[in-house]
Formats: sequence, C-alpha cells, structure tokens
Amino acid sequence: MQQEGLNSQNVPHHKMLTDFVLTHPAFASLGSSSRTYVLANLVHKTFKKGETIYKENDPGDSIYYIAQGEVALNGANGRHTQPEGTFLGLEPIISNDEYHNTTKALTDVVLLALPALFIKSFVAKHPDILGHLLATDEKEEKVKKAAGPPLLKPREIIGYFATFIVPITLYNLMGGTWVDPAITLFLCVLSATVTMWFFRLFPSYIPALFFLLAVLSIGLAPPEVILRGFSTQTFIILMSTFTLGASILLSGLGHRIMLLFFNRFSKSYFKSNLALFFSGALLTPFMPSIIARAEIAAPIYLEATQALRFQHGSTATTQLSITLFSGITLFSSVFLSGSLMNYMVLALLPEYMQVHFSWLVWIQAASVYGVIVLIGYLAASLYFRKDAQSVKIDKTMLSDQLRVLGPITPAERLVIMALSLFMLGILTTAFHKIGTAWIAFFVMFFLLLFQVLVTKQFRSHIDWPFLIVISTTIGISYVLKHLHVDKYLFDSFVKLMNDYQMQSIEFLLFSAVLTFIVRIILPLGPAAVVSGTLTIPLAVHYQTHPWVIAFTVLIMIDVWFFKHQSPTYNLFKKQARLNKKLVYDEKKFMTFNVFINALKITGLVASIPLWKAMGML
Repeated sequence: MQQEGLNSQNVPHHKMLTDFVLTHPAFASLGSSSRTYVLANLVHKTFKKGETIYKENDPGDSIYYIAQGEVALNGANGRHTQPEGTFLGLEPIISNDEYHNTTKALTDVVLLALPALFIKSFVAKHPDILGHLLATDEKEEKVKKAAGPPLLKPREIIGYFATFIVPITLYNLMGGTWVDPAITLFLCVLSATVTMWFFRLFPSYIPALFFLLAVLSIGLAPPEVILRGFSTQTFIILMSTFTLGASILLSGLGHRIMLLFFNRFSKSYFKSNLALFFSGALLTPFMPSIIARAEIAAPIYLEATQALRFQHGSTATTQLSITLFSGITLFSSVFLSGSLMNYMVLALLPEYMQVHFSWLVWIQAASVYGVIVLIGYLAASLYFRKDAQSVKIDKTMLSDQLRVLGPITPAERLVIMALSLFMLGILTTAFHKIGTAWIAFFVMFFLLLFQVLVTKQFRSHIDWPFLIVISTTIGISYVLKHLHVDKYLFDSFVKLMNDYQMQSIEFLLFSAVLTFIVRIILPLGPAAVVSGTLTIPLAVHYQTHPWVIAFTVLIMIDVWFFKHQSPTYNLFKKQARLNKKLVYDEKKFMTFNVFINALKITGLVASIPLWKAMGML
C-alpha cells in the first residue's frame, strides 16, 4: 500500500484530491473555508490487487472514497462488492465502532481517506453531508442501539452528593448567626452552582440557569436585578462580536488571511513562523472565541507542515505548532474583544467602569503586557532560530488550497466592509461619541441584513449557552451589591486577615495566587466567575482599581500547566493529527508552554508601573 498526503510531488494526485473536494456532492455545496479543511485532511492511498485494506474488527480510524477500482467486502452478511465512486468503511461515523467487514482490493485501487476523528466532528457541524456519505452500498449499516443509560462515574456520584450536602452544610453553619438570612441563602445557592461547575456534572450553562431559577424562586432579588445581565452593553457587544467572528469563519476570510500570510512570507523557517504567528494575532481582535480561532488555525498548521515538508515530531514541526497556537492565544487579554473571558470578567466591574473601559482604553491599560509578551516571544523565536532548517515550499499544495478557496467571494467582501466599519467606528469614537456596543450592534445588523449569516447559521454559530453564562455572571455581580454581599465578604476577609491592612501590590499578588489555585480546581469559565466574585469587590478597599484585579484574574486563569486545563489546546491537539498521529512533539510543546506561562506573569508584573502612572494602583 502506498500513501500520499497533500505534500505529494505527484501533480495528478494533487488534482485528484482537489477535484474531489470541489466536485463531489458531499462537499461541493460547502463554503470555501470548509472545503479547505476537508482538503487539508484528505490522504491519497493506493492498493494493489488482492491487498487487504482493513480487516473485520480493526479499529475504525478512517473512511474511504473509492476513486478508482473495485473492492470486495467479506463479513457476517456475506460477500459483496463496492464499486468506484462510493464511500467505504463508514462504521466509525454511523456506529462509532470497529470495521464490520474484511475489505480487499479486487483490482488496483485508489482510495481517498479521511480520518475518522476529523469526519465525525465535521459531520456534526455539517449534518447535511451525511446523506451523501451514506448513499453507497453500505447504506444498510444500522446504528447500534444503546445498551441503556451509562453508569455514573465515581466523580459524578461524588458531585451529585456534594451538590446537595455543601449548601445544606453551609446553611446549618451560617443559620442563626449574625449573617443576614438572605446572604446565607444566596451563598448556599452559589455554592451549589459552583459545586456543579467543579465536578463538571452538566454543561456550564445549566448551573447558570439553576442559579437564575433559584434566586428568582426564593425571591432573593427582583427580576430586574438578577436578569440585568441580559440588557447590558456587554451582552450587546458580545453577541455582535460573536456574529462578526462567525462571519469571518464561515465566509472563509480567516482561512484566506492566514493562507495568504503564509504563502507570502514563508521564504525561510524563521519567516514562516512569523507569518503564522502574526496571522493568528491578526484574527484575535475580531474573533472573541479562541476556539473558533483554533478551528481556523489547526488546518492551516497541517498545510504548513506539509508545504514545508517538515518531518512529524521534529523540532521544526513542533516550533511551528507553538508559533501558531501562541499567535491565536497570546494576545487574548490585550484586546477587549480577544476572548470571551474578557467580557465575563468585565461584567463583574461596576457598570460605569464597564462603559469606561472601551476597546481603546482597554488596549491602553494592557499595552505594557502586550509589548512584554510580544518581545519575549520574538526573543524565544530568535533563540530557536539556531535549529532552523532550509525550507522548500511545495507551491503545488499552496496553489491547490488557493484554488479551492477561489476568488474572493461577495460574502468575504461584505465581512471586510464590516471589519472596516468596526475599526473606523472604534478609532473615531472621540468624534462621534457613539459607544462601542452600538458600533458593534450596527456591524451585526449589517452582516445579518446582507445575509452573510443566514438564520440557521445565526442559531448554530452564536454561542448562546455562553451568553447565558455571562449574563448570569453579570446578574451575580448585581445580586452581590443588592444584598450587600460584597461588604460581608470584605468584613469576613479583614477578620480572617486579623485586621492586617494589605497594600495594593500585596492585594494584587493575593488575587493572582488565589486565581491560580481556583483555576487548578475549576474549569476556565467558572474559575473566572469565582475568582472575580471573590476579589473584584474587595479591590477598592485596598486602593486598587477593580480593572487591575479583573485583568490579573484574566492572566492567571490563562496560565495552565496541565492539558485538561485548556480546552483550546485540546481542540488544537485533536485537529493537528494525520492518520491519528500527532504531528508535533507534545512533550516539547508543553515544555515551551512553561516559558509562555512565565512570560505572561512577567508581563503582568511589568505592567505595575503603568498602572501606577494611570492612578490605578
């Protein structure tokens, strides 16, 4: 058997791969960006007559399209043949199982293979293509019936138990004390919510809905207080930037930008890294979802490693993965619209501060941090340059990618116009006095008006569950003030510290350490909520601007040492595979990540003089 990916030197194979993606009904109707993802994962394989393609009960790691030839399937249902122009080995996506047949080549066969991990996630996003995949001689395959509900894991059993016991215990401890009964009930509800987040019993928006329902049912706060988050400017900005980010992703503009950057500047190893780093950084201010940026970046990474002909697991391939991952993540806290977490923590600030910290003011306050991490990363890149190797670009692969993208589409032109309007509106705020929320809202209206996002896409590509979580977070901050919980927390903290009066720098350090500990325990979003809720209300009592503590929380929740702590990394890792094998050396990646974490903390410390000069410390 012979195998060939997109770095093939055989031009006809390139043409076969590209033509398949452009013309097959399963993929032809997709957007150009989606088609390039398929092309990036497509592998060309050949089998001689009589060769075994896969055996019954083998793990289902790929599905195949028979581009040339004919194959025979032998299994429990007997023997039958599969002709040219059909799909083969669909068990991984229809039954999530091993192969059910032993398959051999009846003639010399050319197959086009797609990894099962990729195609399963791709079908989940594009369910319409499943019918085309199943329109083969394998369509009689039946989805296996579930063997009943799965048994609870020990972690889940403990989690459900704790969800009931923790608030009951807290109520018994605080009941009958000097604490206001309303505060006691609020803390009990909050503890149950945090416990559900901690044990990951449900998607994060379900505990958020529980919190809303409990507070409203008990009557701890009026609806206009607890539901305030759904009417704030933060909600408007986030929904609008979600729409802008989804438009960049679905139109293919993000993929085109990164591919053109790479094509233009990849003349050497060092320049290739810089091209990918800055193309990822360029998307950061316009796509608040880091996960969405990773969805664009991972296929580009696969294409780059193949175009540069780097060996899998080599230092060069690993450095390229670090470069692209750093590009899409390193500046997330520098721009207000760079991360969903920024809006979540911003929502914990007093409302007048939320309005004050517009896009430009945020950049100004985070500028030193941004410069430090940029200089530090570039210095590290220069250090790794000693391992540079001469590169020879596979122009055939790049031309195939650009061919699939085709000429710039009307949707991409409209997105470029929307981006221009967004930036122009923000940069001229001093003249027209229109708030960032309403500029973003106009951009969303513009994109929906011209059908850049249709109704189905608007439903599926806006993270509505996250909007529920962040609106609940805002509601928590207002309930805190309504019940004077912030004052109770401060009094309790002062008593705990034995009346020791911390300086602002000491409180900043305390907030950083507390957030780091909470982040080890809780997932990303809940860690931001809990850390921010515990520290931001105390900031003014320690002569510290609440935004400084909010920014500290953002930096420290982004410091991660264990793979399970970063959903963005896990997605990137899942997609950076060819034939189920990770393309880069994960051990080297994680080692470099320690340096990145140190760089983030250095940037945070280096920002202190700026914040003092701005009167924030």
